[in-house]
Amino acid sequence: MADPMTPSSASAVQYVDDDFLLRQRRELSARRASYREQVERLSAAVDELAQASEAPDLGDEQGFAEADSLNVERDRVLSLTALARRRIDDVDAALRRLESGTYGACRTCRRPIPVARLEAVPEASQCVSCASGSVLRRR
Repeated sequence: MADPMTPSSASAVQYVDDDFLLRQRRELSARRASYREQVERLSAAVDELAQASEAPDLGDEQGFAEADSLNVERDRVLSLTALARRRIDDVDAALRRLESGTYGACRTCRRPIPVARLEAVPEASQCVSCASGSVLRRR
């Protein structure tokens, strides 16, 4: 018999109404579009930095310094690009949970994620307690 204190994924999301879910879907879609734009802009910046790093005259100390600066900037932009792609993946996963009817249920403990958290972080897949535990376990 199921533990009455641990709601199933399906029952965990019954505390939100259709209007809330529609707002969340819109917000998630807007965030996805924004992250896609970020990826496109950042990818273009990486291309520009790659071209610029080929251009400096490496015959002097200043050329080496400029090439190093360009490489550091390229690495920073590549990290930001990877972060934006991970955010797209998180948003896509949240949209799939909306479709499957499990949106709003913590993937770890299966309890409802508070509405305030979902409003602040629509792609959240865990309640704050479980997310905090995940961060601590990774350290």
